[in-house]
Amino acid sequence: MLEDLRAIWEFTLATAPSGQSITVGQVLLVVALVVVGYFGSRLLVYMLGRRMTKADMRPDVIHIVKRIIFIVFLVVVALTALSLLGIPLTAFAFATGAIAIGVGFGAQN
Repeated sequence: MLEDLRAIWEFTLATAPSGQSITVGQVLLVVALVVVGYFGSRLLVYMLGRRMTKADMRPDVIHIVKRIIFIVFLVVVALTALSLLGIPLTAFAFATGAIAIGVGFGAQN
């Protein structure tokens, strides 16, 4: 039975041209990381908000800081998930450059 579970865990879903394969185990680990990262970031933002409220900070500052911390934490989780799957960040360089140019032209008005 343990061998069957190991076979499922190591089952290859896709293989990159470089020879690296993505297995069921990697995908499950990434899903677990994203779920734990999301709820962990929510907990962190909640605790940070309570502490800042006790420090008598303005509500608008608290909201902005909470949003920034949440987004930064999610970006770190996403980058970690991509590295666990073996997806290089350079694969997104062209797309992010095109998006940045589009945002730049759109922000002129």
